[in-house]
Amino acid sequence: MTAHTKTPATPELPRDVEVEQALLGAILVNNDAFDRVSDIVEPRHFSEPLHQRIYDACARLIRKNQLASPATLRSHFAHDAGMAEIGGTDYLANLAGFVPSVVNAADFATMMRDLFLRRELIKASEEIKATAFDPPIDMSPGQQVDQAERLLFGIGNVASQQAGAMVETAAAIAERVVVDVDVAYREPQGVGVSTGLEAVDIVAGGLMPGDLVVLGGATSMGKTALAQQIGWNVANGIAGRHMAEAYQRRVVAFSQEMSAKQYVARHIAQISGVSTERMESGRISELEMTAIIEAQQNFQNLPLYVDGSRRLTVPQMRTRARRLIRKQGPVSLMIVDHLRFVRPDDPRANELEQIQQITSDLRALAGELGVCLLLISHLNRENWKRQDKRPILSDLYGASAIEQNADVVMFVYRASYYLKFEEPPEQDDSKAYVAWLDKKTKAEGKAEIIVAKRRRGRTGSATVLFDEDLTRFSDLQSAAKTNQQDQGSLI
Repeated sequence: MTAHTKTPATPELPRDVEVEQALLGAILVNNDAFDRVSDIVEPRHFSEPLHQRIYDACARLIRKNQLASPATLRSHFAHDAGMAEIGGTDYLANLAGFVPSVVNAADFATMMRDLFLRRELIKASEEIKATAFDPPIDMSPGQQVDQAERLLFGIGNVASQQAGAMVETAAAIAERVVVDVDVAYREPQGVGVSTGLEAVDIVAGGLMPGDLVVLGGATSMGKTALAQQIGWNVANGIAGRHMAEAYQRRVVAFSQEMSAKQYVARHIAQISGVSTERMESGRISELEMTAIIEAQQNFQNLPLYVDGSRRLTVPQMRTRARRLIRKQGPVSLMIVDHLRFVRPDDPRANELEQIQQITSDLRALAGELGVCLLLISHLNRENWKRQDKRPILSDLYGASAIEQNADVVMFVYRASYYLKFEEPPEQDDSKAYVAWLDKKTKAEGKAEIIVAKRRRGRTGSATVLFDEDLTRFSDLQSAAKTNQQDQGSLI
């Protein structure tokens, strides 16, 4: 005789009808209760469709400064099928008599939202499971993971939702402003993160938590090198003199253009003074090999993390950053290199729509994680058509979308790069050649960091030194100080 295994009954989704009744009763007894809970719950948080409709009707009346009570709602539900099923509109009066205390309304609302989140988690897990068992024919496993992350991220947004901002007196807000200014006065590093380059800190105001900072530049300008150097300075606790003394902060770099090894190799080149080209060729001296090994020691206990995966989506970066934060602690700076290699959620959208969505999602991610997100972007070819090649906002590829979402837009510009293409014929009596040579000499070894947009301050530019062989930036003042010290040691 064959034994039959009984299929276990599907457990009911978590809900508490009595809590929903108590909350609705509190509102019907005293409409002020609605103001206490409207920032916590929405109609969809109720498990009973009838309760959703009652709450929505209360909300619409109260927001019109009208009374929401069993009497005023009676006509709204006279022909409601759901209301008729439970005995008619007398149910509204029963709700008003159900509430133990109006004071507990916010507690009821919080309990309801928690139950809603549990139901959503169960539904999401069932959808993820069903898709994994029987995926659409055109959906890859990677796309299934992306879909699962989007489902869970949507639930996470509800879970982290805070009560709406309360109306305050200007005096109370002014007090908080002064507290923030006092913190900035005493501990500037607690407000913004220093780039490690004083000239850049002065014009950009440091890297602020929650900001999306776009760093643009033409090919070969050194934008990736600058982003890397800023990341290195933040992780090492190096501060420009404009900022207070910094301390080590965690940095995560999503290097989608270079592999993780190539990314770190460039750091080693900057530290050791041996170019990556020579390191790759192996044509180095024993002394240089020693410098490279010593440079490697700088990475011990350095809070710098590199992800060299190609073509990540924003949700994938979010998941990896959250995992790092859970394991290691808060991150202060996130670098994405670069915009062109971020995979869009919807590959069928046109390019401008993709850029709009990606930059919007990255700005939301910066705010969600409380990090400064440094995004590298390339330029279109418009600046090549102008006499003055200094980049402007419209030179960004997808400029309108980027400008809308970015808090700060910076450019790297090296005049010496363009002057190579403008060399006039060499003639002893040519004034044009002499003028060109003078411009080239003045521009050699220098870069201009242009702050073209700054949401919370003025724009401007700063001149720094640039070592093209090592792709390394430094302050003019620091270089001058070093030269003075070197000269002093020779005397």
